[in-house]
Amino acid sequence: LHRLDQRQDARLLGDVDVTAHLLSEELSQGAPGRGDRHHVLQHVQPRLILAGRLHQEADQPDSGGDGPHDGDPSPVAEAREAAAQELAIWQQRLDQKLVRQGDQWVTPARAAELSKDATKLAADARSAMRNGKQTEAGKLLESALSLDPKNVAAMYLRAGMAYESGQIVEARRLWEAVAAAVPDHASTLNNLAVVGWRQNRFVEAIDLYDRAMTLRVADEVILPNVAAALESLPPDLRQGGVVQRARRHYAEQEPTLSEKMSQRGLFRWGNRYITRQQMDMIAAREKEIHQQLDAMAGRFSQLENLIQDLDVKGEQNDRSLRQMEAATLQRDVDGNVYRLPLPPVFYEIQRDNQRLKRQRAQASAELDGLRKQARDLQQQLPQPTANAIQSIIAIDDAPGLPAEPPPATVPLNIQIGPASAPPPTP
Repeated sequence: LHRLDQRQDARLLGDVDVTAHLLSEELSQGAPGRGDRHHVLQHVQPRLILAGRLHQEADQPDSGGDGPHDGDPSPVAEAREAAAQELAIWQQRLDQKLVRQGDQWVTPARAAELSKDATKLAADARSAMRNGKQTEAGKLLESALSLDPKNVAAMYLRAGMAYESGQIVEARRLWEAVAAAVPDHASTLNNLAVVGWRQNRFVEAIDLYDRAMTLRVADEVILPNVAAALESLPPDLRQGGVVQRARRHYAEQEPTLSEKMSQRGLFRWGNRYITRQQMDMIAAREKEIHQQLDAMAGRFSQLENLIQDLDVKGEQNDRSLRQMEAATLQRDVDGNVYRLPLPPVFYEIQRDNQRLKRQRAQASAELDGLRKQARDLQQQLPQPTANAIQSIIAIDDAPGLPAEPPPATVPLNIQIGPASAPPPTP
């Protein structure tokens, strides 16, 4: 500002952006962080640019246009005075060791109080989210972030709400901010992996999952997500080092999760864990279907034997008919061939053959119907299915908030993939 005022350095006037940059660096020494520099660039730099332009205009000869009239305040002086006032305010903030907290400049002690209040609001928002009050939770988080924009609990929960509403980019931005503040938070890494997978950043997602597995061994959300990712990974990416490492860690941890779940009364069925009651229901349904299949198997065997017998009798009849036809061919004394009348039994055998064919057609139709019924019943057998959906941890593990157990009103339905290498993608 002094050089602008004295117009001693023409280069300075021609590169006001550099001036603002140097000024921001100087003022940021001893300042709380990058937010102060941003404030300088946002508020002080425009005043410097205005002052520089007005000085440049003042150096040009009067063109006779509309300029300042006698008695009017100088635009240059106004710009210089406004910039000086801005710098005086900054100097006062530095002297008082104020820090920026949201839209306020406060003492460090007051900043700590605001951060504590923001954390309390985030905890209230988590309770509201548990009760399905999303609108109320959104307002609470908005208030929390206005008090402390860097509150990790509020950012984490707000990211979960953004993800659930389809705002994937916003969710990623917030979770990345949380990860920058709390680098070793497994749930945040899991959530970033879920987002990365949805953005087709597959190897990056696998790496984040691997880091989350390392931080939280045999987790009942992270581990199923890893299984789902490994199963649906594009074939050309499955042999990379990151993927192989994650697959190895998954295979090491899956038995631990199975043991942990069994201690909670949950048992592995195919690719997921179910309660004892669910297992009994599945067993009862399987027994019922197998009984029907066994009953059908008896009738199935009868029909197969019947068709086989009918085929044998039909072949015997055909052979008899051919023999009778051959016996009717005779030669007279002159060597001419002539045919004798067929015996009545020939026509009886023909009618018997027609009856056998009808019986066989009926038996075959019934057999086809039984096959279809058996296929339908087999499709009704309870079958464990792999789930390729990857889940975020939206509420239960917000950093900065005390642990709060999830409600136990709904039995867990946890999807787990194979402990060995995933099968090829169909």
